[in-house]
Amino acid sequence: MSNAKEFKDNGDKILDRHSGNLDPEAFGYLHQLTESMFNSLLLIIPAMEQSDTFHKFPRIRVLGSYSMEPLKEDYEAILGLIKWCEKSYSKLQKYNPSLKKIAAYAPQNNRKLPPKCMIPSEIRQKEMQELIEFRQNNK
Repeated sequence: MSNAKEFKDNGDKILDRHSGNLDPEAFGYLHQLTESMFNSLLLIIPAMEQSDTFHKFPRIRVLGSYSMEPLKEDYEAILGLIKWCEKSYSKLQKYNPSLKKIAAYAPQNNRKLPPKCMIPSEIRQKEMQELIEFRQNNK
């Protein structure tokens, strides 16, 4: 989970370098995200995978098998940070019209195909069956 480590490291750098002049609202949102339990769990997934391999534990390879859902506070921090960026853009754009707006993700509601990153159902079924057999053999 190198993305989680990169996110944590870069977030900590921003908080350290700009703590004196970063808007307290943005500081709070960023701090919530870098110190969240969800991100902490993402950081230990490689250790969990090593443990699974060592103990021959057949974990289903989806994020929900390794981590919990982000907390309400995490979602609020993400949305708060986005709103803060948009508000800051509006203020700063008055002084510098060439300032670029932040990118926004807009998922497609009418998509008929599954996402490209989706695990094929036959692989997921195989992993689920291996987990069931493991649990039955280790009661």
